Amino acid sequence: MENQDKEKIKDLFFRLDEISKRHPGIVSEVKAALRFYKVSNSSAIETNYIDPIFLQTALTSCDEEIGEIVSPVYRKAYLETKCHDKMLHTLEIEAERKSELSVSFILGLHRQVFEKSWPDIAGRFRDVDVRIKGSSYRPPHYLNLPELVYQHISWLDGLLKLLGPVTPSNFYEIMHVAADAHFRMIWTYPFHDGNGRIARAVANYIMLYCGMYYNVICFDRREEYFRAIEKSTMADFSPLEDFMISCYGQTLNRITSFFYMVNQTAVKV
Repeated sequence: MENQDKEKIKDLFFRLDEISKRHPGIVSEVKAALRFYKVSNSSAIETNYIDPIFLQTALTSCDEEIGEIVSPVYRKAYLETKCHDKMLHTLEIEAERKSELSVSFILGLHRQVFEKSWPDIAGRFRDVDVRIKGSSYRPPHYLNLPELVYQHISWLDGLLKLLGPVTPSNFYEIMHVAADAHFRMIWTYPFHDGNGRIARAVANYIMLYCGMYYNVICFDRREEYFRAIEKSTMADFSPLEDFMISCYGQTLNRITSFFYMVNQTAVKV
């Protein structure tokens, strides 16, 4: 990604940040909108056989509206979508509290997503070896997971404590650490299911913790996202980092009109 494109994304963030300081109530509304957008896209990335429109509908549906006529596959997606939304609520609360990243924190996120759809695996590391379909990468042996996840999370928590609130000088340092977190979780592949959702949640936690907004990876960029992961390594995850920065620019552009509308309305009043 060209440096001038990166600078435009950073400049846009701080223009929106200035508006949010004048109208503090806008932040909670934007988070709610992005949470809805993030859940439907993030869930669709991993359950690509489910129509993303169904996932968006599921977020606004009552349990009674998803009746027994719905297939078990859609029922599972519905439950996970609703629980994913609740998990992101938790993420925002913990980011506000400046809670530390820990193994129990990560397991808690996973438990929230799967406690209704797949309780046997919810909040537990996988206990079998796996291969990732369409990838040459072989995840670590399951017996090594507790120690590996502990090492990665301890490293990330140390970096997180050093970052501080977002400023023009540390903006891309935060994006770098978020990409680092994202790739470490994907590389470790600690769970039977939901590894992508948890990796994206941890990356977003770092951004929320530092005062940034959610970064939404759109479903229509799914293949590009997987290619970026495939090209990345622990020594060089820049393909994923550049992709995440690009997505953040896309995310900010989606919320810009709302910020400007609020600002102009307030000025007129």
